[in-house]
Amino acid sequence: MVVAESHGIVLATKPYKEQDRLVKIFTEKYGKKMFLIRRGSRPTYTYYRNIQPLSQACYVGKYHENGLSYLTTVKDEVFYTELQYDIYLKAYATYLLQLADAVLEDNTPDPALYGYLKQVLTMMNSGIDAEVLTNIYEIQLLKRFGVYPHLERCQMCGEERMDVPFDYSQEYGGIICYRHFEEVKKRYHAHPRAIYFLRKFQHIDIESVKTINLSQETKELLRQLIDQLYEDYIGIHLKSKSFIDQMNAQQHIWK
Repeated sequence: MVVAESHGIVLATKPYKEQDRLVKIFTEKYGKKMFLIRRGSRPTYTYYRNIQPLSQACYVGKYHENGLSYLTTVKDEVFYTELQYDIYLKAYATYLLQLADAVLEDNTPDPALYGYLKQVLTMMNSGIDAEVLTNIYEIQLLKRFGVYPHLERCQMCGEERMDVPFDYSQEYGGIICYRHFEEVKKRYHAHPRAIYFLRKFQHIDIESVKTINLSQETKELLRQLIDQLYEDYIGIHLKSKSFIDQMNAQQHIWK
């Protein structure tokens, strides 16, 4: 046990016993930690709003290498107002948290992922396209799940150009160009535009998303492709993702 402090982002929280609360925080220095917050379920608790999901602050307390940690003080809070109060944005932001939670090992520091998650949440809160940010986050997070789709060139002939049609083949573990579509029995039949942005987003600097505007049709094509990749390679089914799908389906009904 060490008395320490670290900036962190609250990933999840749940009641514990009558008035206490278990709070999972992705800390910059110590990785994913579970804190037992005495009387944390009471709205009168001093740091009540700082232990809700999507809260970001510097958390001071007793950090245990294994087992539960204990919070004593919170300082330097950052409140994502738009993410907290806009149901649409909150759904996407929660999905980002749950993906980070799924890929992180307990008690294993990952300051690079912490900084990346913080950056994406900050950009989303500032009004930058939540769907595009989520797409880039999902694609770039694949490697942390141990998935390395080969998107740089055709896996059959080495074609690298961006201006020719490609598709994805799970058999080859990457993209194939139009010259080989008839040779491959199983391919995704993804729209070439979706493959184009999949390739583009794999290594893009997240900051450049400020200048990217995608049509709703392209977003839907890309969403279908990424969903298939996650289903085939990772197989996780998160509640936040199901909620986003339901939310988007409702929007289509009302259009």
